[in-house]
Amino acid sequence: MPKNMPKVQALLEHSDGIRCMAFSPCNKYLVSVGTVHDQCIIVYKNTPKNGWNKIAAAKFKDIIDSVIWSNRKVITVGRRHLRVWEWDEKSVSYVGMQLTIDFW
Repeated sequence: MPKNMPKVQALLEHSDGIRCMAFSPCNKYLVSVGTVHDQCIIVYKNTPKNGWNKIAAAKFKDIIDSVIWSNRKVITVGRRHLRVWEWDEKSVSYVGMQLTIDFW
């Protein structure tokens, strides 16, 4: 980062760093996935007055390698799974749609 570029905002909710993150198509929301030690997925909302604010969170148990948005759902992909998460402005919950990938 160039020295003259100011830091806009730090996201400090994860205890052990961020593994991946994605902005929503409308750019009003951001989802971040913590490392395997943090095991937390967090949704933030951007407001002009306060910047990025945590609005929903959930714990996970598998390693997540990537995250994307699909409308108001968040899709995570790991080494052996694909999961769809729903969220509202209070919580993130696993929808129950899961694809387990078996390698043989």
